[in-house]
Amino acid sequence: MNERCAPWTYAYIRGSATTYTFSDGSTGTNAYQNGVTCVWGFEASGGPCVEIDVTFLRSEAPHDKLEIYSGAGLLLATLSGRTVGPIPKIRGCVDARQPRETSEAIARALAGDDADLPSSPALYARWSTDGYDEAVIGAVEPVGFAATAVSVPVGGHDCAPG
Repeated sequence: MNERCAPWTYAYIRGSATTYTFSDGSTGTNAYQNGVTCVWGFEASGGPCVEIDVTFLRSEAPHDKLEIYSGAGLLLATLSGRTVGPIPKIRGCVDARQPRETSEAIARALAGDDADLPSSPALYARWSTDGYDEAVIGAVEPVGFAATAVSVPVGGHDCAPG
């Protein structure tokens, strides 16, 4: 599955072998959209944890950025500008103790009132832009971001709830 930028997308990753691909929606040198906010909420059936791997990022720093939040709403990473080398994978796990009302409030805070939340996500990703200037990026080249999300089992110390 490949999901492009939308105000709210709830991504249910079915099974540990499923990879969910998502992006800002730009193609090649066709720039991403100005003045948008897109949010994905990730839940997995293959385990309580989700891992996001940002495979490409080129944006106008600091205005256009990809933020990754835990299911508890804690900001885990802010990515903006050009990637040089691999970006560490970001993992989050569902905290079964978190009330549904808290998950709903976090989703609304990130995505607005249209956030439909069937259950509690392990991670959220939010892409937001307020401008695009090719001169800041440099020569005309591919821009935006691309990432994948997968279900992963709890790995002991490397995945705390929330």
